Amino acid sequence: VADVWVGDSDEDRKPCRLSFICTNVEGFKNLSRLLTLGYIEGQQHAEPMLLKEWLKPDRLEGLIALSGGQFGEIGRALLSANPESASEILDEWTTRFTGRYYLELHRVGRVDEDIHVARAVNLASQYAVPIVATNDVRFVRRDDFEAHETRICIQRGRTLDDPTRPREYTEDQYLKSSAEMAEVFFDLPEALANSLHIAQRCSFQLSLGQ
Repeated sequence: VADVWVGDSDEDRKPCRLSFICTNVEGFKNLSRLLTLGYIEGQQHAEPMLLKEWLKPDRLEGLIALSGGQFGEIGRALLSANPESASEILDEWTTRFTGRYYLELHRVGRVDEDIHVARAVNLASQYAVPIVATNDVRFVRRDDFEAHETRICIQRGRTLDDPTRPREYTEDQYLKSSAEMAEVFFDLPEALANSLHIAQRCSFQLSLGQ
């Protein structure tokens, strides 16, 4: 699995998030090539970025894509002043990932999250695209939240008590159990079932030392 940023060009200041999941060896090789391109040719502010022009269907075989929730291109469109534009963007991504593209839903307590989930579910229903529930995990236990925030502050040269620092994460981004996820997404059982469906589609096993 790899979370990546995707931009329209190497000058894109607002790249969108996308997650890749390898289903087989071909997918692993394609993902390795894309990540290498990102690190060699897509560096922006010391962060690797993939250019959308690199994401041609033949380079995406063996890969499943998750939309990135409200930080993905579709999510941003759904939360914009023109949410209708999301349908055209969805068509583009489902063409790139035929039968392998999922609209990703989060419920971790972010601003506008409920709006995004409602609109994404409606879009998925309208165009028969599968949804999947994820938790955008950043740490293992809920109690690890403060340690995670401290690490982020160290990375960015900020202090915990800085009132101007961005609060990009919430204490709900820990590794929830299946029971906890079932409670959070009790009204969207399909989104939970699809997380298992995705796992069943993956048969790749990495052989270390070769």
